[in-house]
Amino acid sequence: MTASRGVVGFGAVVAVLAAAADSIGASSEPGWGALQWAGVLAGLAAIAWGLGDGRPRWRRAVSRILLIAGSTYAALWAIELVMTFGLDTRAGYRPPAWSLQGLYEPGERVAFRHAPGFSGRFDDGFVQVPITINSHGDRDDEPAQPTRGVHRVLLLGDSFAFGYGLPDAERIDRRAEQHAEGKLDAYNLGVQSYGAGHSHLRLLESDWWTGDRVYYLFFNNDLQTDNCTLDKYTVFDGFVVPQLDDRGESYAPAQWRSLIDIAREHGSVYGPPNRLRDSVALPKLRGLVRRALDADLRRNGFPTEAYPPANVTHAVEHVLAMRDEARRRGAAFSTVVQPALGEVVAGEYSAQTAAFVAALRAEGVEVLEVLDELGPEHYFRHDPHFNAEGADVVGRVLAAHALKVRT
Repeated sequence: MTASRGVVGFGAVVAVLAAAADSIGASSEPGWGALQWAGVLAGLAAIAWGLGDGRPRWRRAVSRILLIAGSTYAALWAIELVMTFGLDTRAGYRPPAWSLQGLYEPGERVAFRHAPGFSGRFDDGFVQVPITINSHGDRDDEPAQPTRGVHRVLLLGDSFAFGYGLPDAERIDRRAEQHAEGKLDAYNLGVQSYGAGHSHLRLLESDWWTGDRVYYLFFNNDLQTDNCTLDKYTVFDGFVVPQLDDRGESYAPAQWRSLIDIAREHGSVYGPPNRLRDSVALPKLRGLVRRALDADLRRNGFPTEAYPPANVTHAVEHVLAMRDEARRRGAAFSTVVQPALGEVVAGEYSAQTAAFVAALRAEGVEVLEVLDELGPEHYFRHDPHFNAEGADVVGRVLAAHALKVRT
């Protein structure tokens, strides 16, 4: 009996210490983390073991409940470990932003844009490619002079237009030029994390460009609130950072530095120790349940609440403004809808993308679709962006459309 009490006491101490880790400064971050949950569960398991030997009957009932709960969790954790170490295609991923410090600067109209003359190397732990920015602040060669017989088009958009994870020769604009066999000059204004409003402002900043057609390359996260808030971010020390904290107050430079240091520390290579630690909270299994209950999460990778209906209106307004600016320069305008991997698998758009497309067509905007042209093999296995084959599909569609409408 004394041994049982000792086990119960030991379990209680472990559980209490784990739960109080924040207060005593023993946890690495504020809030409950995976190791705290592990400590609490280990303490409860010890309590269950100690109670199982004793009487009266209620102690046996409590013991059984705790053992059942512990056994269930152990089984779920085993499944989580298989998914984490056996099936995880993102093992070894690192945020590529840390390899591209200095890529951004504040724009004249837009909150952030590329810094002219930047040269660096994109590295997300899977692909490593050189990134160079020209004197206009764009990921492209210096603009060429108009040439007789060559159709000039401009590409606007976010990381898909930018060419996330792709060398220069495999970007969408370059693939379009190659498919056109010298009859197309496609200039790339894409910037990572842009929404429709940012692309509109970047177009206004690039008032030197003239040509035949402007293509806006839409992706569904352009409808997320962060990408529909033009002053959400700014630039500090070459990184894109939030302007305001959770209370709506401006960050001081020292706070931005602290945010960058914390993010760099916790955003390093996602190695086995970090993956094992995080697996305790069963994130992959919980994600499966959430995706089963939310169709938008399955198709977009983000929950429904990330896409308020007002965001569609915001994006459409900026697309119409882009069309007006293109017309002012004597150029035609089209929107290209680039589907998310989940939309390709489902064979249909999410509700938000479908609403956006319908709204554009109601306003007379030409919409090009590539949903039926793409499959899962056209996306990176570790990331939801196009791989070289996916970029080639979109480049081929753009080239065929640009040359067709020209003739």
